[in-house]
Amino acid sequence: MDLPLPANALEFDKLYHDEETCIRALIQAKWPDGFTCPRCGCSHCWELETRPVLECADCGHQTSVLAGTLFHCAKLPLSVLFRLVYHLVAEKSGTNMCALSRQMGVSYRTAMLWARKVRHAMVRPDREKLSGTVEVDETVLGGPAPGCPGRKLGANQALVLVMVEDAGGNCCGRVRLEVVESASAQNLGEAVVENVEAGSTLRTDGLASYPGLASKGYESVVKTLRGAAEASQELPLVHLVASLLKGFVNGVLHGRWTKTWLPQLLDEFAFRFNRRNSRCRPLLFNRVVQHGVAGRAPTRVALRAYAIAMAC
Repeated sequence: MDLPLPANALEFDKLYHDEETCIRALIQAKWPDGFTCPRCGCSHCWELETRPVLECADCGHQTSVLAGTLFHCAKLPLSVLFRLVYHLVAEKSGTNMCALSRQMGVSYRTAMLWARKVRHAMVRPDREKLSGTVEVDETVLGGPAPGCPGRKLGANQALVLVMVEDAGGNCCGRVRLEVVESASAQNLGEAVVENVEAGSTLRTDGLASYPGLASKGYESVVKTLRGAAEASQELPLVHLVASLLKGFVNGVLHGRWTKTWLPQLLDEFAFRFNRRNSRCRPLLFNRVVQHGVAGRAPTRVALRAYAIAMAC
């Protein structure tokens, strides 16, 4: 996708200041090689003046520019939604929904809805698994839980499996974060298999749940740890990512999260972390739009149904 790349927010506002410009950008993102009619394959079309619809010049089939994308059935103008998406992805640390609501002049519920839509678009369906040497460890997210020692979780806690590629030189590569029900061999094994390429080397602590991963095609390097200070030295990458994750939750989200939407928050954090060295922040907006035209974002009704199902 070859969309314009403004250098900053001021240029972004000048570039996407009206509806027509945003529609043009969306057409370019949806059909980077030129329009092709889904019915007859014709490459010639007419653009309707009253609606964002392209009509095939051969068979007359009409195709909506917004249908099947992140902006499907959107009620807000595209210029507002483009700016909202830019707000969500441009800052390294992210933004909370109260600030987004104030800046964009929309309700808190609308800001939250579009934040969830954008987080859905941040995850590329065909993303590559982690490979090479990968540090793996768990961290507990949430406040203190009296009466829940060790790895026993309280009502306000969640166990997150942190997986970090070793890029060499004590530097982090890509990350993956998964919520797991417990530190059992089955739960940890399923999360690792889903996110790490078979044949990779796993660097873990001495938890009994990890040795079983050798049968799934992984090499294992076990670090026997004695205390938190030694853990941060032997597994520095996962501890760094876990610390940044908790800073993101406490600083940006003000410590407010729910188990229902925690997987989405982890995907957002991973998206930002994996692109932390990007010098062109508007490029991240292009990436989200590119992922967003590949599939329809969940509707408000679908998100509500998901929340109800997760609460049961």
